[in-house]
Amino acid sequence: MTRRIWLIGMMGAGKTTAAAGLATRLGVEWVDTDDLVTGHAGISVAEIFESRGEAVFRHLESAAITAVSESETPIVATGGGAVLDEQNREVMKRSGTVVWLRAPATILRARIGEAATRPLLGSDSIDTDLDALLAARTEVYRCAADAIIESADYDRRAIVDQLEVLWNAL
Repeated sequence: MTRRIWLIGMMGAGKTTAAAGLATRLGVEWVDTDDLVTGHAGISVAEIFESRGEAVFRHLESAAITAVSESETPIVATGGGAVLDEQNREVMKRSGTVVWLRAPATILRARIGEAATRPLLGSDSIDTDLDALLAARTEVYRCAADAIIESADYDRRAIVDQLEVLWNAL
């Protein structure tokens, strides 16, 4: 089996930044499943949600996760909702170590910026929507994770340091 780390967590938790930083440090490839989905669809995540619906996005996301699990790509940043699908969780667990980058809603809100690129956040109720998403997903993230890193407590370099320790233990 390929040594692999799957990064899970809410939008704004730092998954993409951490994946890129760890891959650079280790000199390996990495991928963001949202990028795979948008590359396949030819449109942004927000446009997929708007024109085709969340169910189509989730189907494309699951296909991307399966494809990555069968590849040699060792570092993977997932979309925030990737763990909602039980099959996705099983695929990730079977093919690597799942690390939850956890941060409170206040930190996530500060990091995500404009809601226009975040299809699950309404422009009029961003804080309420974010709180509801976090509440609904927290237990799923906890159950899916092999390890948890508090991404609000550390700077980017320290998060990558912790991921490197996990990587070296694999």
